[in-house]
Amino acid sequence: MRPRLVWTIFRKEIIDSLRDRRTLVMMLGIPILLYPLLIIASAKFQESQSEAREARVSSVAVWGELPASLDQRLRANQRIKLLHGFGFPDSLKADLAAGKYAPPDPKPGRLAPAETPLIRAARDVTLDRRAEAVILVWPDMADASARQGQGTISVLYDSVRPDSGKARDRLTEELQEWRRGELARREQERGLPKGFTRAAEILAENVAPQQRKSGMLLGTILCTMLLIMSAMGGFYTAIDQTAGEKERGTMQTLLCAPLRPVEVIAGKFLAVCLVSLAASTANLVSMSATLARVTLGIGDIQMTWSAFALALMAMVPISFTLSAVYLAVAAFARDFKEGQSLLTPVMTIVILPVVALMNPSVELSPATAFVPIMNLGLLIKAVFVGEAKADLVFLTMLAAATYAILAILLAARVFERETVMLGGREQMRELFQYGPRAGGTPSATLALSMFAIVLVVNFYGQMWLSRFGPLTLLSVVFVCFFLLPPAAATAAGGYAWRETFSIRSPGWTGVAAGVLIGCSAWVVASALLIRLLPPPPSLGKALEEILMLRDPSMPAALLLLLVAVQPAIAEEALFRGFIQNGLRSSGKWPAILVTAILFAVIHGSVYRLLPTLFLGLVIGYAAWQSGSIFTGAIIHGLNNGIAIWVARNYSAAFSKEPFLPWSWGVAALVPVLAGLYLLSRLPERPAQPG
Repeated sequence: MRPRLVWTIFRKEIIDSLRDRRTLVMMLGIPILLYPLLIIASAKFQESQSEAREARVSSVAVWGELPASLDQRLRANQRIKLLHGFGFPDSLKADLAAGKYAPPDPKPGRLAPAETPLIRAARDVTLDRRAEAVILVWPDMADASARQGQGTISVLYDSVRPDSGKARDRLTEELQEWRRGELARREQERGLPKGFTRAAEILAENVAPQQRKSGMLLGTILCTMLLIMSAMGGFYTAIDQTAGEKERGTMQTLLCAPLRPVEVIAGKFLAVCLVSLAASTANLVSMSATLARVTLGIGDIQMTWSAFALALMAMVPISFTLSAVYLAVAAFARDFKEGQSLLTPVMTIVILPVVALMNPSVELSPATAFVPIMNLGLLIKAVFVGEAKADLVFLTMLAAATYAILAILLAARVFERETVMLGGREQMRELFQYGPRAGGTPSATLALSMFAIVLVVNFYGQMWLSRFGPLTLLSVVFVCFFLLPPAAATAAGGYAWRETFSIRSPGWTGVAAGVLIGCSAWVVASALLIRLLPPPPSLGKALEEILMLRDPSMPAALLLLLVAVQPAIAEEALFRGFIQNGLRSSGKWPAILVTAILFAVIHGSVYRLLPTLFLGLVIGYAAWQSGSIFTGAIIHGLNNGIAIWVARNYSAAFSKEPFLPWSWGVAALVPVLAGLYLLSRLPERPAQPG
């Protein structure tokens, strides 16, 4: 080997590498900027979470009679809110006072309190988040205070919840300070009985079940690993099917074949998804089997296979989203090396939510359910911990499906650009430019994109507006979040207003059908469909607060304007106007069905899914047959208005059950079917194609 030639080749390769700006950025720029950014952001996030937790007041349920001095001390703490007797059943209260339950034995190494009805009830109060902790004052505490002996106080908390742990710390600190004060007072007296040096036994009882504690650990590990593996699974496959084919010269051959761009992207998308899901499944199965083998015989770790199955289901929308994004970005590369340079930052951004997932205080909530990628990781954690509530699961999967659809639409738009697919240069921002066009209706891609934008903006907009009260919320939501976006897109795109929003006279037949259906459809939904998935009482109370049904000062006319007239105009303009007419090219029933599904899911509750889907199908059919958005607006306005009027004035008659009698629903089907029959007799009015 000749060292001089080796040195020459080495210099040549290094110079070539340094000429590649993307390589320099990936090799030097990203590490120099990324890791300090990650560490600083993580530290700031942890600090903000700690400050927020410190500022929150801990709600503590008190079961039993606290000594007067201790009660006064705890009340003086501004960070502790005492709830005397909260959640304490009367039967258990009598049993505790009668001495049926003895204080626990404070043995070293005792992992959990003994399983008794008293402990189970206190645990439910904590795990259901009705209180951060429970102070259980045992009967011997009263005798101990009287004779200056030793009593027992238990603090029950949930180790999985940081707020509950914070409450335990605050209570423990106050109890210890109180005990030291009691000791100092007793030392000034004479003839004290045995036990005066302790005054009280303070026990911190972790009520989190072992499966819950194990789930927190396993959920954090699995969601982190699965996100990383899913991000890496389709990485090279996406590059190979786009930039790799350009480099091999096979992409041009594929584009010359009699294939539509959507067919090409669909095939490639499914291939990348399969590889990504296979990688995720292989990793999940391997980790599950390894954990099962390692934890075999270890009582502290408990695993449920159903949680692993649900975790795998949550990975499906992640694979869909990442596969589509990878294909869209990699399509801009001209060769495999450039594809790696383009996709590496994307993969790095995808993995960033892992930092937040490692923080135990970050949980699945309405605020995090729409955060891309991270929401599914939090869902996996919630499944393992046992806190995956139906509404939050619905919102999370809805958000994930929405982002996946947007990513697929982005990839499809990229594959429609021949300049990009043939290796030419085009700026990514040009993909989002929709030039004005004279007449016509929006495309299906724009219609679905509009729904996704409205969904996210409406969700977070409502959360922000809720602080200003329900009146402000209802006054702003429908106009700003439902009506203005499609109107602005129609004006900017130069679409025909009449065709886009079906602005036509419905005719007397359309009006009659709208009145028949609008007066009766709500009864069918309330009497028949809502029985299939009854809503919890909490949902009904939340809707009453938002709709101000219990506010006697709210004028009936204003209430009907806000919850009946506004939705009838704004929601119909978006769904039966912009979206349904944008989907007309797919055919009558696909357009009606997809629009109805979107109309149902935007209401954000799994318990309202079937009633709103039914209403969406009926209104969509009415708007299509009559060719007028006003038919749908009549049905929508009457449906909301009559239902709200009945709920406000006759709610006491239906207080026992959340739905109307069966007979009412069956009877209401007659006018609904009559209205649909009238609509079926109308000739369809074809809209101008988009």
